[in-house]
Amino acid sequence: YSLDVKEALRLLSVSLSKPSLPETLWKDVLLDRFVDLDVIVANRFATEPDEPQSFLIGEHQLEIRRPKVVLRVSTHGEWILAFRTYERAINFAFKYRRDELETYANYIQDLFASWHPSLHLKIINYDRAARNLIAQSHSLLFSDTQRLRACENAHLSAGGVFSVSGPSQRPDPRGKDKRSSKRPENSDICRNYNNGRCERGRDCRYKHACLGCKGTTHVVKDC
Repeated sequence: YSLDVKEALRLLSVSLSKPSLPETLWKDVLLDRFVDLDVIVANRFATEPDEPQSFLIGEHQLEIRRPKVVLRVSTHGEWILAFRTYERAINFAFKYRRDELETYANYIQDLFASWHPSLHLKIINYDRAARNLIAQSHSLLFSDTQRLRACENAHLSAGGVFSVSGPSQRPDPRGKDKRSSKRPENSDICRNYNNGRCERGRDCRYKHACLGCKGTTHVVKDC
């Protein structure tokens, strides 16, 4: 496809069997580049087509895209929806990669099954990092899950570089932790806490309180 991606996209545009996928992502699929699953979710039930508006200025054509409301993959179900859509597109373009993608999908599904739902966002972020790593390497396949362990540890292990909330502190020689158990005061209320996704607990810099009444015994959905 890289020899003439424009012609490949033209043929794709008239194909009657191509799977559903936002038009802006097909070029990334054909060139085996990173594909943003957030775009798939955001366009799943969009009221407007994912196509640019074209303007002819002299001999030059200018394409402008109107900004859309951003919707990100944030749950296990949304990830399945987005990844399966992506998987169908890849299998349509590269029919020999079916087993490779199925191996990766099962691997991520096992992670979702073994982690508490409150931590599923970590898995979603890891998947994004893993697919980005695969896109950057010509020798790494989706099925090479063992070679993804370092990336997995960075995002999912307790001591991973993307899991630790801040720099570790040396223990107090008097036997007390220098960090106060009291949550730092801040007038801003934590939105992640109200959505059930705050992972910082007492270390959170924002106030854990209801967004509605500002009470500290419940979240906004229970107000």
